[in-house]
Amino acid sequence: MTSNLLSNPEATATVLSILTAVIAGLFGYRQNNDRHRREYTLNVLAPLLANDRLFKTHDTVVNYRIKNLQPDYATVQTNEREDILQLLGYYEFLSAAFMRGDLDRQTVLSQRKSTFRYAFETLKPFIDARRTLLSNNRVYCDFEEFVTRYCRQC
Repeated sequence: MTSNLLSNPEATATVLSILTAVIAGLFGYRQNNDRHRREYTLNVLAPLLANDRLFKTHDTVVNYRIKNLQPDYATVQTNEREDILQLLGYYEFLSAAFMRGDLDRQTVLSQRKSTFRYAFETLKPFIDARRTLLSNNRVYCDFEEFVTRYCRQC
């Protein structure tokens, strides 16, 4: 068959053309997929800046960090507790998506690595209290794994 293909320049040209098209298509698909992943990642990260409640809660956590304090689950006001739980839910969602490979790793790490680390360290006693209250050590486990595996060198 190879000798027939080589002896027929039109068939060789057709095969090479098809092979080139397949390679170009795969490359284009890969490029497009990467672009969409980066775009999706930015859209998922944006709520921390665009959502007033998340941003306010993030600022509250930063202020705890600056003052070298940690919120106590039992004593924080109900509305602050709810806000922190929403922020933790957002961080858990981002962490799970990152761990599954749904998000662009470089973008997440460059934009949120230190934020995640400091938030986790500040909220760790709050998280532990929530786990105890729910009798579930898996609560926020993706967030903790993300911080442990990817955020130690900030």
